[in-house]
Amino acid sequence: MTEGNSFSQIKTTAEPLNNILEKAKQDSFEKEKALIMKVLQGTEGNKTKAAKRLGIHRTTLYQKIKKFGIMQSKHIRL
Repeated sequence: MTEGNSFSQIKTTAEPLNNILEKAKQDSFEKEKALIMKVLQGTEGNKTKAAKRLGIHRTTLYQKIKKFGIMQSKHIRL
């Protein structure tokens, strides 16, 4: 096999790999958001308790709430 053939083979498989990586990143984003929302519901919106259950600092939880656009609802006090 020549080097040109090897390179073109890698190039054609790189595009689907990029799609897979992007999907994995999006899935991770959605799962983390869902987990934070579930824990907040379980603590009735108490961010200090939620952060402890998640094993993160409270300020990190506030950053993630902002990052994920988690808004206050009737069921969760934020």
